[in-house]
This record gives sequence, structure tokens and C-alpha cells, in this order.
Amino acid sequence: MTLLKRQFIVNGCTNEVEVSSHETVLYLLQQRLQRDDINGGCSRGDCGACTLLLNGEPVHACLVLAAELTCADVIETAGNMTLNTGNDRHIVSAYQNYAPGVCDFCRPGLLISTKALLSEMPTPTDERIREMIAGHLCRCTGYDQLVEAVNAAARAISEDAA
Repeated sequence: MTLLKRQFIVNGCTNEVEVSSHETVLYLLQQRLQRDDINGGCSRGDCGACTLLLNGEPVHACLVLAAELTCADVIETAGNMTLNTGNDRHIVSAYQNYAPGVCDFCRPGLLISTKALLSEMPTPTDERIREMIAGHLCRCTGYDQLVEAVNAAARAISEDAA
């Protein structure tokens, strides 16, 4: 088995590890780096639980090989999102207030996808929000509550910017 040395940043911290050619980013983060702020569900990119930002783009960590990481890669997980920082606080708060039934299994991927959507489109349509949500299987709450949460976050961010 060939091991490849990879260096990358996760939530602001530089990591350097040796990875195998078949190891996924999800496995690397959960098992090797012992990060508990990312979940895995389906291992096929269907459920959205493992969504993270890779250089600002939402991806399913179960589908990205760790061997593909480079020293320029920056990974952000929902563990980096708090009630205290920038737009993240509005997203986290909106989910708490408008979709409180979302469990800790679904929430991290949804928060990251919402962050990516609102970075790309500050005032998304309900249709665009539903497209984003379609990448997540959430059994905890109704999808209407998720749309409400994203809209509330967008409003709060817009009001902050004004």
C-alpha cells in the first residue's frame, strides 16, 4: 500500500499526514484526526451528512479522496461555525430558532450547505433553497422548517450588512 504525505488546513489548523490512495476525506477526518464535527451516513454522497467546504465549495467528504488534498486545500467543517463569528452566527441561530428539531447528525452538513449557498446567493429563492436541501436527507424535521431557517439567516445577514 502506497502512502502519500498530504498537508492541508482544517478549520484554521495545519495538518500533515500520510494517507493511503483509497482513503476518503471523511475517513481521514473522523478516524485519523478524531474530528467529531463531521458525520458520515451513506458513503455514497446521498445523505449530505458529511458535507464540508473544500476551498469554499461544498463537497461530500465521503466522495473525495484524501490523496487528492494539497497544501493549498482549506477544509471547513461546521465545528468552525459559532454564534460568535460573522455570518455564521446568523446561520447557526436561524437553525436553532426555525428548525430546532434538526438533530446533531443532520445539522453540520445543513449548516455548511447553507453557508455556501448564502455566500453564493445572499437572497436565495425558495426554489434555490430547496435545491440545496435536496442534497440532504433529514428525517428530523419538515423541509419547510429548513427553508424558513435559511430565509431567516439570509434576512439577518442582510440586515447586518445594511
